[in-house]
Amino acid sequence: AIRIRKSSLFHKTLNGAKVGSELMSVIHTALQNGINPIDYLTVLQQHQEQVKQDPFAWLPWNYQQTLLSITTQEASLAA
Repeated sequence: AIRIRKSSLFHKTLNGAKVGSELMSVIHTALQNGINPIDYLTVLQQHQEQVKQDPFAWLPWNYQQTLLSITTQEASLAA
């Protein structure tokens, strides 16, 4: 928390500081849940429409199950 607070002092705008803090929070939450933050953020970008529809399903501790469910549905539709 202290590192985030110190880092936010060096952003050019208040909005930049807010976005930086939120991003650091997401990264640290992913790390605390044993999730690779780069992989997690990449998946969120790839599925941004689904994330908007149901953000809870895409939290770090839920997203792998959600991704598996989507992959299974897509495979059954393709068959």
